[in-house]
Amino acid sequence: MSDGYDAGRVNVRTILFGEMTPEEAAEALGTALNDHGVSGTASRELQHTSGAARKAVDEQIAKATTGLLEIDLGDALVAGWRQYSTLKESARRTLATPGSKEVTALASHRVNSTYHPRVDLFVDGVKVNSFEFDLTVLFDITGAAAVLSAGQLVALRGGDCLLTVSLKLEGLQLAEHHESVSPGWLLPLRRPVTFAQSPTEGSAGIPEQRPASVREVGHSLVDED
Repeated sequence: MSDGYDAGRVNVRTILFGEMTPEEAAEALGTALNDHGVSGTASRELQHTSGAARKAVDEQIAKATTGLLEIDLGDALVAGWRQYSTLKESARRTLATPGSKEVTALASHRVNSTYHPRVDLFVDGVKVNSFEFDLTVLFDITGAAAVLSAGQLVALRGGDCLLTVSLKLEGLQLAEHHESVSPGWLLPLRRPVTFAQSPTEGSAGIPEQRPASVREVGHSLVDED
């Protein structure tokens, strides 16, 4: 569960593979891996096996990778916005003035989130290779306004977001999707999201849980105005 929004969540797999079930998404990714000969070229142990055997390995790699794509896009957007000085300052002012509320117009900006899902390949109990994927999520946002009160984001108003999600392996493009969406669709607020808190308060919400084999590189935010 994420702090502030626990329903209507949108994850990376859904964006990359649309209405496909997890099984169908894994099949599509496995086909892409097999088309590029990933398992055969990555491991000497598999170079001389049959095409069917390598395809089966690609399918298992794809299945494991698909399971690591359940990254919530609302989490990624909030992580970037928590570096946005305008939002942090507004949150602090409303925290210092009980009962106050601020509507903050956000400049056009980009939130860039990068991850490295990793799948290890074992043959007869011995690890022969690690497949580290490059997953990039870009949010190009314009015209949005944030409503803050008591140090928390309580609502989003308007705005547009060009969402780009890309999955690569060793430079090979495996899946990519561009879509125009609303920030409110990515972040369907069900309760406030904390952006500032008093020193005596603990961390709000339940700490975010990520699969152990998904390494988060970081979230950067660039103002474009």
